[in-house]
Amino acid sequence: MPHYQANGFHLLPDQKGSMGCQVELVGNQLHVSVREQQISFPLDICGFQWGGLDKQFLEIRTTVDSRNLVLYVQDQHILTDLLQAPLSSRIHQDIQALKRQRSTQGGLTVLGYGLVFAVLVAITFGGYVALHWASERASAMIPPQWQIELGRAGAGQVLESQSLCGHDKAQAMLTQVVQRLVDAAGETPYDFHVLLVDDPQVNAFALPGGMMMVNRGLLENAESVDEVACVLAHEMAHVTHQHGVRNMLTKLGMSVGLRVVLGDTGGLERLLLESAAELGGLAYNRDQEYEADDSGLKLARQAGFDPTGMIVFFERLKSLQGDSPLNLALLSTHPDTTDRQKALLDQLSTLPPANVTNATIAWVQGPILCENIPNQLPEKGTGVLPKASR
Repeated sequence: MPHYQANGFHLLPDQKGSMGCQVELVGNQLHVSVREQQISFPLDICGFQWGGLDKQFLEIRTTVDSRNLVLYVQDQHILTDLLQAPLSSRIHQDIQALKRQRSTQGGLTVLGYGLVFAVLVAITFGGYVALHWASERASAMIPPQWQIELGRAGAGQVLESQSLCGHDKAQAMLTQVVQRLVDAAGETPYDFHVLLVDDPQVNAFALPGGMMMVNRGLLENAESVDEVACVLAHEMAHVTHQHGVRNMLTKLGMSVGLRVVLGDTGGLERLLLESAAELGGLAYNRDQEYEADDSGLKLARQAGFDPTGMIVFFERLKSLQGDSPLNLALLSTHPDTTDRQKALLDQLSTLPPANVTNATIAWVQGPILCENIPNQLPEKGTGVLPKASR
């Protein structure tokens, strides 16, 4: 029977946060396996729509035992299987409408030889476009739970050489900012955490699955909550667009292509986890930066922050770059700053004034003096949740 990896909310009575699970289509029923338990319900009582911050997941909603269950499935092949199931005409019409909105790709066996050929061409002739296409295809095989595990593995590698910064007020400010951003984004299959790192470099970065790390140097050189919020919204967009995962898949090249062809999801997961240490060194390309700028600006604005914060912050860093000994890692890892500022200004000119409502978040003025705290990651499934899910 067709089965898919998914992330779910409210699957169990005591559940907090999102939880990885497996869903299986059996006739007109959906079986959800989670923590050695199974939940079953008829598909005819479900609602379907595109969900997640960037509408990349099939969102399935229903009510079981007074709990509002929400499932996120990224593999769009489930649409084809739903259309073949003995469901009501209403459900079939809903699924067909979703399929028209988002064209689905063919099965692995149909595209397999073409994908192998594309990867071989890319490896042999340096065809970036072919490799990029292969990584896009492979990314559909990476469920959110794997991305969370991958990000945690990458963060663990970072903490082998870096230390977390114990500063209650600064950490509280960062958590409140991310809370506002997640509330604005709505339910998401990712597990967003923000960690403060004891590093004077002006930098922040996000890892797949939602783990974000902010250096104290960034807070010490920012001048408002809005500036920090815009940086974090930009990094969250890298997560939801799967930029880190796609870059890693592109780098792995042939190994990824063969696993996609064979449908070897387990091998693909192991390959990614073994390569997690390289996540921090993979730079985003120009298109990815512009995409994160666009989504990040919209998210920051929707969350009640001043969206010009990113432009102001980058302008200050550019002025410091020429006459300061600061290590401005954020500029070196985010190129084309001037052009991106212009694009953001052009975008803002098309929008009405933002409704800024961030007064409840106290700004922490630097310097940030760190206390020693355990250098360990937060527990899985304890990330920031939107208010609707708490």
